[in-house]
Order: sequence, then structure tokens, then C-alpha cells
Amino acid sequence: MRRIEYVSRILLEVRHILGNDEFKIRLNDFDSRLILQKTIYLAQTIFGIDLGYSFGWYIYGPYSPDLTYEAFRYPEVFDSIFEEKIELEDISDIKTKIYGLAKFLRECISATEISLPLLLEFVTSVIYRAKTYGRTLNDAWEEVFRIKPKFEKYRNDLRPLLKIIARYV
Repeated sequence: MRRIEYVSRILLEVRHILGNDEFKIRLNDFDSRLILQKTIYLAQTIFGIDLGYSFGWYIYGPYSPDLTYEAFRYPEVFDSIFEEKIELEDISDIKTKIYGLAKFLRECISATEISLPLLLEFVTSVIYRAKTYGRTLNDAWEEVFRIKPKFEKYRNDLRPLLKIIARYV
């Protein structure tokens, strides 16, 4: 199985667990591609689902060019017809990790009113800055507000996320 097929299966599971269609990936939509990138970043970085994607720092936070390349090379894996053929036994070895990912996402989504793409950009940016540059979560948190001033207006709404992130990182 290609790793992009695992990506599709992970997103399908998360979508079903959360009952949130924003995890249905539409490659022609920027926010949807951002959700794809950030969800897989979290799956690898926090929940140990090793898909082998490398992430670097880009304007919207952690980003993997290889993930984007594969998504556009094999767009059929995100089609509903393909998803209907998914057998969850194929991912039984990582299912517990996917449930952990969905639980984390549910907690983050419930803690704030901002849109899912902004939420994921912020959360993954904090985690990336902490893990990649050896910052404390508090320092990474403040750094993200400095380098991404668009989040400053959401500071109070985002505050509960720091405790949630700390429980998982």
C-alpha cells in the first residue's frame, strides 16, 4: 500500500470518529489541503504514525512538499469511491493511534471557536517550534504570536489550547 493511501485512511477514520466533514480532503481547496498537512503532521509528530514525510517551516506552519506532491499525484485516494473500498483492517496496527489523534483534535476543536484551518495552523506551529527548536511550550506559544500576528486577536480564545497541547506533547 502506498503511504498516501494510509494518509487517506487516517483522514477517513478521523472524519468518521469526529463526524466532521472538514476532514474530507478536496485538493482544489486551500483550507482542505491545510487540514491534510496539519493532520498528518500531528499524526506523525505526536501520535507516532510514521509515514515518512518530512516537514519544514512554511508561512502556514509545518509543511511537507512530498505530501502535497503525492496527494496531487494520486488524487483518487481522496475520492468517495476509493474511500468506500477502504478496509479498516488495513490500518488495525495504527488504529489506537488514530483514536488518540481524533481525541486530541476533538479536545482542541471543543476548546475554541476559531475555524479548523486556523486552529490546526496555530496548534501545529506551536508544536513545531517547540520540538524543532527546543523551545518550551510557553516560549513556542509566544513565538507563534510574534511571527504570526494574525493570531493575536484570538489569543484569549486560543488560551485553553496550551493545556491541551501540554498533555500530549
